[in-house]
Amino acid sequence: MKVLVTGAHGQAGSAIVLQLHQLGFKVDAASHAMLDIANPDAVASYLQKSRPDFIVNAAGMNDIYLAERQPERCRQVNQEGPVILAREAEHMGIGLLHLSCALVFDGLLKVPYKEDDPIRPVGMLGETKWLGEEGVRRHCMRHIILRSHWLFSATDAGEVAQVLRDARTHKSLPALIDHIGQPTAAADLARVVGAILQQLECGVTEWGTYHYGSAEYTSRYGFYEAILAQARQFIAIACDELESLNAEQADVLPARPNQTRLDCRKIRYVFGIGQRPWRQYLQAMLTEMCDPMI
Repeated sequence: MKVLVTGAHGQAGSAIVLQLHQLGFKVDAASHAMLDIANPDAVASYLQKSRPDFIVNAAGMNDIYLAERQPERCRQVNQEGPVILAREAEHMGIGLLHLSCALVFDGLLKVPYKEDDPIRPVGMLGETKWLGEEGVRRHCMRHIILRSHWLFSATDAGEVAQVLRDARTHKSLPALIDHIGQPTAAADLARVVGAILQQLECGVTEWGTYHYGSAEYTSRYGFYEAILAQARQFIAIACDELESLNAEQADVLPARPNQTRLDCRKIRYVFGIGQRPWRQYLQAMLTEMCDPMI
């Protein structure tokens, strides 16, 4: 199977490309510079040349602050782009796996969100992600929509790298105690995407929407605490305390859901994909990240 991965240089896309290569798929890795999914002519031309059997759409705007500052661009890549991909995929008989996120929910539910729970986005990012999902459902019959959230990886621009930089020079770091979710390694999400594609290649046709997040829920405070505890094995950490704040105290803007826990039973039942703990990925990642810092 030949797979086109859009947004191939992003946090999720780069991990997916690596995983698919390791699984033996033929991969066409298209960065934003190579393919702007919000450009209909560019998408049609690229697909005619590439001729993939399947598309994994990892392109999109995922920065909640940037989404509010650049709403038009956010709509282009999160809402219009997936529609363009879906239409062309349907026209050419190509399957589409589209990555979305838990920000389509309002965060008020007291239990983990299931795939069919009511959609109530609270900001531009969540709204455009939801409208992008709807476009994929409407225009491409052979689709998988995979919602995840709170991805982390070893990239310099990522949250873990920022925490490490701050912790080496600051005695105290603020951390939110009321933002609850499932930190999920980009490599773990890539594992899930690879497992789904393998089963689709073997004839599975369970199209639809699925959730995936790591096995353990935590807060931003708990995540930062784990980062610092593990990083101390490798590097000198100046930070000796985390300042626990809630979103109101921290004056966090723009608005976002306070809890984004995802119920992952459906993906386990349909595809047999189990959740893995994020701490094991974090340990391996920090070993790799901190070695050059020593």
